[in-house]
Amino acid sequence: MCNVVEIVPDNPIVIMRWDGYQPELPAIMLNSHMDVVPVVEEKWSYPPFSGTITPDGKIYGRGTQDMKSIGIQQLEAIRRLKSRGCNQLRRTVYLTFVPDEELGGVKGMKPFY
Repeated sequence: MCNVVEIVPDNPIVIMRWDGYQPELPAIMLNSHMDVVPVVEEKWSYPPFSGTITPDGKIYGRGTQDMKSIGIQQLEAIRRLKSRGCNQLRRTVYLTFVPDEELGGVKGMKPFY
């Protein structure tokens, strides 16, 4: 199941739930954020939108690392479990993708407290 919630307009929070067969057990939450750092050109060693790959294999560019790779790994892990016949785990698993982590959470989690 997947829900999209907008506490702050245009800043969606995506919540995915995979129900476990023992829902009374504490759930597992895997959290990731979807935003990227602001573009301040003079603070970049490489152009932020270039996706520059250096000779040693490092990728430089806005949004190339950080939590996007973690979020994809979490989704891929669940996809692989399901493709191998694992239709349910003991515990319920939540995947959450939140906005505005890079700039302090004013439009992301701050409205909750």
